[in-house]
Amino acid sequence: MSLILVARLLVIAVLAYSGLSKLGSLKVAVAARDLGLSPKIAQWVGQWLALLELLVGGLLFFGPTGYAGAIAATGLFLAFTALVAWNLWQGLRPACACFGEASAQAISNWTLARNAAFIALSVIVLVGGPSESRQSVVGGLSEAISAAGPAPVLALIALAQFATLIGLWSRRNVSAETETATSVSATTAPAARADLGWPPGTLAPGFDLPSLDGSRVTLADLVALDKTLILLFTDPNCRPCQALLPEIAQWQERHEDVLKIVLLSRGSALDNRGKAEEFGIQTVLLQGGAEVAAAYQSEGTPIAIVVDSRRRIASRIAAGAVEIRALVEAWAERSRKDAPVSVLSPPPPPDATRLIVGDPAPPFKLEAVRGGTVDLADFGGRLTVLIFWSPTCGFCRRFAPDLLAWEKAQMDGSTQIVLVAEGTRQANEAEGFASPVLLQVERGVSQAYGVNGTPSAVMVDAESKVASEVAVGRPEIEALLARADLLSRAARRIQA
Repeated sequence: MSLILVARLLVIAVLAYSGLSKLGSLKVAVAARDLGLSPKIAQWVGQWLALLELLVGGLLFFGPTGYAGAIAATGLFLAFTALVAWNLWQGLRPACACFGEASAQAISNWTLARNAAFIALSVIVLVGGPSESRQSVVGGLSEAISAAGPAPVLALIALAQFATLIGLWSRRNVSAETETATSVSATTAPAARADLGWPPGTLAPGFDLPSLDGSRVTLADLVALDKTLILLFTDPNCRPCQALLPEIAQWQERHEDVLKIVLLSRGSALDNRGKAEEFGIQTVLLQGGAEVAAAYQSEGTPIAIVVDSRRRIASRIAAGAVEIRALVEAWAERSRKDAPVSVLSPPPPPDATRLIVGDPAPPFKLEAVRGGTVDLADFGGRLTVLIFWSPTCGFCRRFAPDLLAWEKAQMDGSTQIVLVAEGTRQANEAEGFASPVLLQVERGVSQAYGVNGTPSAVMVDAESKVASEVAVGRPEIEALLARADLLSRAARRIQA
């Protein structure tokens, strides 16, 4: 059996299988639109492509027309391969319905590789020339059988029967697979679609589409209605979509006050008008292909997405009847819970004691670590920095060596430091401060000065008035001490 005859047989088998699978299929025209053909051309493809493929296969079968059939087959394969390649280059992967009702897979690089093999087979027949194609397939097979003998022929027949049985078995589930391809399965979808579609908060892609009455409707028109917008992507050839139409009509009527449910359907006005009128569906917009669905990252039908009044996507994709029902009811309930027009809130509680610079410093009389009691008035006539301290405070522990060094540097005593300390007498004696250390009880003095933690500091002037805001932490206290030192030295120079 010659290579050219084998190539002819394979091309005939491909075209016959493809043409027979497409006969009566409604998916072909939809797939043609999805691949980017205009609605008119796609409709023509849906009506005549199957017959054309069968015709080309017939031309290849007979000797006088074999070469013409090879030319036509090569043209068909090249045209389809170019269309697939263009879609893949654009980043689009629609279902091609390459083998009609027996195929529901999206195009891929594998589709290109498969078509390249088909092109190669038809080119083999072309390269052989008209003379090699002049013999009919039947005549060629007869010669091959005569030359090979009965054993190989019987093996080929058995192989063909086995392949036929496999094909028949696989076709049993074609309708179920087709429905799964056009409708995302509600039982498997939740796990697969956890992050499918744009995340909520994304600006919804705009569109301008014709409605069934011929008017144009944009996304801006729908958002301006000040209702929660639910976009429902459907297809007139999708059985789950058809089953959901009565419920969609009920939702549109029952939730009209809070929801705007809009169908974005494929197909022509004629394809959609009958069902819309039968069930009383309102607002059906028509996509030329699947361009709007692709912009919303919506694959399959039926699928629903919520868009809020700010034109932001407000939900993940809901696919299948079960999820769409839950989405509609949840957003209807949510939309009916109106937010209050205004809220009256009582004034916040007053701040804890907060002294203002210039206020009289709160007086105190505390027990000193070295014995006796000390009154704030004892420091009158001198600039004083009150440092609020705790020997158990980690920040105080790290600050202690620098504060002790600062004390030693103040040999002239220009600035008076007074530590108002928490804790026991023994713990504070161990600190080794030369400045007075006064023990407060239950942080009463800290509260009076508006101090919330340690270490903190407040400067009190010679007239026993507050001279600074509360300094909190080592850097602020060091800055306050430096400022107090400058003021004290300036006062002494003036007095001198």
